[in-house]
Amino acid sequence: MPRDLKCLTDAGFQVIFDPGAVKEFLAKKEGERFDALEGEVKAGRLAARGFGDGEAFFRVFLEGEPVPRSMEKRAGPAVKGLLLVPTGQLHFSPLEALEQAGPVLELPPGRYELTLREMQWAELVESLAERAARKTSRTGSRASDVLGTLAGCFVLLTGIGGIAALVSVLNSGWDAWSKAWPWLLFVSGALGAFVLLLQLWPGARAALAAQQAMQARFPTTLVTLRRLDEGEGPTRGCLLDDHV
Repeated sequence: MPRDLKCLTDAGFQVIFDPGAVKEFLAKKEGERFDALEGEVKAGRLAARGFGDGEAFFRVFLEGEPVPRSMEKRAGPAVKGLLLVPTGQLHFSPLEALEQAGPVLELPPGRYELTLREMQWAELVESLAERAARKTSRTGSRASDVLGTLAGCFVLLTGIGGIAALVSVLNSGWDAWSKAWPWLLFVSGALGAFVLLLQLWPGARAALAAQQAMQARFPTTLVTLRRLDEGEGPTRGCLLDDHV
């Protein structure tokens, strides 16, 4: 039976490791870990997934557990490598928070061949999520789409306006601020109004919740673990990223 494990990162890397294999790596300061990551991966002491910020949803299959055909068809190229699991405690963690409690998978200690594949759902997930939102509340779904798009536009305008105001102040002094603040106030107020309207619109919150719940059902990454005999299998670790 597959295991579902989720990991949220702000630094762009989720890593899979046994704490017993990365004692020296954990002893490093947080700022030193990024530079040491490649060496740890090559040595097979940890595996990494680098796909930017956000949440990775790992669906894990152990040796002998079949991957559903529907998922096999939508899985991207496989990246394989060695993973050392000396204590049998496999952690799934963001690179910036390795010491924090996160999803843990218990395995027999040993050497493993790890296979990572990124799922390629294309428009399927978005289509199903939109259908779930419309089924919950058609008017709420439509309002969520329109108001969400408008709010996104005003977030962009607020950012651009803030940068322009900062540049003007740096170039012309604080006199430029008198021209910039009314625009920033208007854009920020409009953004707040759209967000409030979205919260109050009948059915909008329920439609958004249904959409997010449907999206959360689809894994981003397939993980397969196969225990290796002594001397068998890969000698280097595994890194999956969006440049592969």
